[in-house]
Amino acid sequence: ILLVVWVGYDDNTIMGLTGASAALPVWVDIIKAVQIPFKPVEFIWPSGVEVKSIPKSDLERDFPTIPDLPETVELVFPDWAS
Repeated sequence: ILLVVWVGYDDNTIMGLTGASAALPVWVDIIKAVQIPFKPVEFIWPSGVEVKSIPKSDLERDFPTIPDLPETVELVFPDWAS
């Protein structure tokens, strides 16, 4: 699903609103409504890719200045990159 919301006048008259105050509430309401009929499905990675989990200890070593790192990060690589 791709949803784009544009709020404004066709002649570019200034409305005094931002995207967050004008378009975002419309976008949220529509996205919430269209999600109801869709059930979650497990994603199956296609052949030829490999998912690698990077633990927090490796992330802290490689990125010491980044605060609040997650416990793990999953990265997807083509299987020939191993």
